[in-house]
Amino acid sequence: ITNTVLRGGAVINAADYPDLQAAVDALPLYGGIIFLPPGTYVLKKPLNLSDTFNSGDKTRWITLQGSGRMNTTIAGNFPGQPLVDATCAGYLTVRDLTFAGNCKTLWLSARRDGSGGGGNVFENCEFRGDHAEVTVWLIGSECNRFINTEIYNSTTNGVCVAFLPVKQFTARGVSYNIESPYVGKNMTGSSTTELRFYGSFIHSWGFNSIGLYAQGSTADISINGGYHSNNRSEEHTSELQ
Repeated sequence: ITNTVLRGGAVINAADYPDLQAAVDALPLYGGIIFLPPGTYVLKKPLNLSDTFNSGDKTRWITLQGSGRMNTTIAGNFPGQPLVDATCAGYLTVRDLTFAGNCKTLWLSARRDGSGGGGNVFENCEFRGDHAEVTVWLIGSECNRFINTEIYNSTTNGVCVAFLPVKQFTARGVSYNIESPYVGKNMTGSSTTELRFYGSFIHSWGFNSIGLYAQGSTADISINGGYHSNNRSEEHTSELQ
């Protein structure tokens, strides 16, 4: 399927490029599909999917298509940074992948300077936040959907999913803050619009951990099926403000 066209978009095989970032950079301006054959893709720096949202026909649509979450992993070692940076990204679809590594967060999705943002759809994915402060961090992010996806966090004071309009928050007396390595401090959002889980699993196993932390009066949250497990927390596993 390398460099062919599927449903109007370019299809790129990540195995044809020296690293995953090179495959992303090879996509045309309108985006396309990156196919990841089985294997572990170790990143040299946070994967840059940022600054691809404009408006109308200028918005970039990108799909990361793995070969099954048991077979395809994106990993990295960035203790103070995200594994994947989707700040002010276009529309992203992620299927059949696992994300893991020693990172502050495995997936960062945010608006930039209150501008628009696309959406994230995760289907049949796994986020192993064994060392993450917040496994999935959504800041003013629009249209986030998790379908048959598992999200773990086993760190002390860890959070599985943080969904809020600002980059800094305090929960249980613990402060959390994140910056994009690509757009810096210019991360904010006037609202958090949509967060939906369909048949997904949230596992907050760290001491004093939180499964879902949601903040913002405009948040539209729905949970359909799935499972929420918390083994060691002395606090509520979910906080909605």
